[in-house]
Formats: sequence, C-alpha cells, structure tokens
Amino acid sequence: MSTLENDRHCILGRIKLPWEEGLSLFCTASFGSEGSPYHCDNYNAYYALDFDRPWKGNIEPETRILSIADGIIRSIGNEPNSLGLFVEIFHIARISSLYIHLKEIDKNICIGKFIKQGMPIGLLGETGKAAGPHLHFQLLVDGFCLQENKEAKIEPISGYSNLKIGQWYQSDNILVNIDS
Repeated sequence: MSTLENDRHCILGRIKLPWEEGLSLFCTASFGSEGSPYHCDNYNAYYALDFDRPWKGNIEPETRILSIADGIIRSIGNEPNSLGLFVEIFHIARISSLYIHLKEIDKNICIGKFIKQGMPIGLLGETGKAAGPHLHFQLLVDGFCLQENKEAKIEPISGYSNLKIGQWYQSDNILVNIDS
C-alpha cells in the first residue's frame, strides 16, 4: 500500500457520521442510488449521501452538523440556485468532506481554520436547490466525488458506501467545543 493510500486509510478509518452522538438520521440517498426525494436529478444523488431527520409536529428540531474528522476549512459559501449554504473541509491525502444545504453556518467557522472531529459546522437545512430539509454530504478526492475520480478506490474504507437508502443511522460523533 502506498503512503498516499496509508494516509487515506488513516483518515477514513476514523471518520464519524456528521451529526451528534446518539442522534439517528434517515438515509434518503446513498452512493449509487437511483435518486432522492430531495433532488431533481439522479446525478447528485448518485455521488452523495442524503440524510433526513423526520419529525412530528409543527416545529422542526435543530440538527447540528459536525465535522467527520480533523481538517482545515477549505471553503464556505452560499449558492442559492444549487448548493445553498455549504462548508468544505480538507482532511489529509487530498480528501475533503462537503456539507451542503445547511440552514446556517456556525459563527466560528472561517476559511483556513483548523477544525477537530466533532466540531459544529452548521445546522441541517434546505437552502439552495433542495426540496426539503436534509444534509447532502459528499467525500471528495482532489475536488471530485469519489465515484467520479478513477483513482479514488478508497470509498469502502470510510464505510459510507455501506449506508443504504431507507435505513436509520445513529452517530457516535461526540460534540466538541469549537474553542477547544
């Protein structure tokens, strides 16, 4: 295994789901799936995971989105006609995580800041081109979705490719104070 592959295994072997410990979210799109109730095209669903937090009643619960691993904030933005509010975190070995359609971005998040696994990034939302509140999540290698990048044969290491539509997933990601 090359040094690059070892580095990738290091980061992807320790990543967590991007929400708080003990909370369960529902997977509405998984890698290679045929679509998502939240997207207008199959392309976006195929290269990403979508997570929903269904609720009862009139008030949507706030769902904090957390960093899956240590890294540096690479980009923050708002693209109203597509991604909405988003954050990209660069990890190691050319790997980034992308969190899309956020309701808001945490006030302590800024480009270039080091962030630890479990630090809050923002809140689950439905900004941009989204048909309902959810987290659209992607892992990128050199800025490309894993299945788009021919060299990126690392997805099984993260475990994310094992997540399936229609299943609930409980996180073990422990919330970390942004100032620690």
